[in-house]
Amino acid sequence: SGHVECWTVYELFDPSQIRWDWVIQQWTNLIGLLVVVAFGSSLDVAAIQADYPHALNFDNEMQTVGLSNLISGLVGGYTSSYIFSQTVFSLKSGVKTTVNGWVVALLEIAVFLLPVDVMPYFPNAYVGGIMALFGVDIMSDWLIRSKRMVSRVEFLLIWVSFVLVMGLSDQSSFGVIQGMLIGTIVMAFVFAVQYATRPVYKKREARSAIVRRVSEVQALQALRGKIAQIQFQGFLFFGVSLQIAMQLPQDLEGVQFVILDFRRVIGIDSTAAMVIGDLCNKMAAKPVRVVLSSIMDMDVQRLLRAHRVIKDGAPVFVTLDDAVHACEEVLLASEGIPTMISRDHVALETALTEYIKGTTWESSVTLIPELASHFETVRCAPGNYIFRQSEPADAIFVLIKGTARTSAYMPFQPVRMPLGQKHAGLPTFPGDILGDISLWMGGNQGYDAWVPAQSPLACVVKKLTWAKIQELERTRPQLVLLLYKIMFRDVIGFSSQYLEPMGT
Repeated sequence: SGHVECWTVYELFDPSQIRWDWVIQQWTNLIGLLVVVAFGSSLDVAAIQADYPHALNFDNEMQTVGLSNLISGLVGGYTSSYIFSQTVFSLKSGVKTTVNGWVVALLEIAVFLLPVDVMPYFPNAYVGGIMALFGVDIMSDWLIRSKRMVSRVEFLLIWVSFVLVMGLSDQSSFGVIQGMLIGTIVMAFVFAVQYATRPVYKKREARSAIVRRVSEVQALQALRGKIAQIQFQGFLFFGVSLQIAMQLPQDLEGVQFVILDFRRVIGIDSTAAMVIGDLCNKMAAKPVRVVLSSIMDMDVQRLLRAHRVIKDGAPVFVTLDDAVHACEEVLLASEGIPTMISRDHVALETALTEYIKGTTWESSVTLIPELASHFETVRCAPGNYIFRQSEPADAIFVLIKGTARTSAYMPFQPVRMPLGQKHAGLPTFPGDILGDISLWMGGNQGYDAWVPAQSPLACVVKKLTWAKIQELERTRPQLVLLLYKIMFRDVIGFSSQYLEPMGT
């Protein structure tokens, strides 16, 4: 090789000799080249991230590769990507500065500027040994040492992809892409099989978050198992239809109500929707009442309606708790048990007594009239608020007449709603205590309580302020102890019923 100046290479570039009509005919190869570089660069960044302890910004890294290729093309260079093998070797050698990169870059520029070709001065065995070392180390990482970092199925897929890439690379210039494409299809198939065999639903005994009287709780305990909650989860597609069609009906033997909860469903296909429709028809023939709740996704609603899962006039409850509450009311009514929803008023003494009746604290019932005398009466007209979430939690409220609604089950935990819908509020009935959880937590109320504007009656609540409670602690501690027992019973009862329907 003679002495050749670096700029003489550009004498070979003559734009007038370009056959642009042939360039246009190569559009498929150009797109293939774009895919190869983009896909290869993504793999390079992923390979570096696997060994790099800190998070990489993939967007920035890909932009760097793209800008570098643009500059390379403008000055007559080739498409390229990261030398991820050198990066990985540098990481393993403990290199933590950019000096290594600058040295490599400057040496490559110097080699380009030299008037001689330096490659003949390097023994072929040396160059080949370095390249073989890179290949052996990288292959050892992914084909051998990766076994302890992945599952058996993933390890098998790595080898399948490797064999496909190596085999197709001998047959086609795009063998790498073809091999990775087929490998990706195989991995997608394996994922579909694994996803289809995992449980797609959970069966639970459903209880609403309504704090009920002891008699109602005892009745529901005796009817335990009559209301089943089926919580679907993930993507419902044809692969899981067999579970729904064959296994789910067996799990629903002996129930009177089935609540199909779609709160954790991210999507559905027509086959799964059809199978759920068949399930609803089978349940109706037994007869078992099927209730739907929490259908958040509009596409899911559309498919369920198309396959007659959602029927005209049939209620679809916005939240799981609404559905459970409705089923409980029907179940208790069928047993002839009056519920809180069936009454429009209750005496304060009666409401407080219900919280300790049937417990070891029932002997304190004689103190309830005196405790009730320290509550003050508050009247709220329809459309008015009992309290707002931003107000300080400095009192508890007992609803004794009319109905009210709240914006959340728990302070600072609003109800999740389908897109574009607004929740009408969670119902409360005579005998319910409001604000006690917020009082325990301190700070603000954390949720709204109001009287619905369409309510035919004004709402009456009994209010006991924190200042009055502190005064009673000094003068009548027995009353405060009784109050704490009532509040404790309300909070515990509410929490035990709240956790299940909310799926926590």
